[in-house]
Amino acid sequence: SDDFIGQLSKLIKKYPGDCAIQIKVSDPKEELQVELSSVKTKISLDEKIIEFIQKEPRVKYSLS
Repeated sequence: SDDFIGQLSKLIKKYPGDCAIQIKVSDPKEELQVELSSVKTKISLDEKIIEFIQKEPRVKYSLS
């Protein structure tokens, strides 16, 4: 949703760091998938970012 994207963008700006950002957006119904990677913007693995992502039931995440 637009709200989720806006809030995630704010957190990314608030917690810059050394971790790369990779996002995969998929639509199982249409069998579509897009992978997005940020070259310049990186984040720190702050608890607030992880908690925010965990609260969104449609989001699956992994740390590597």
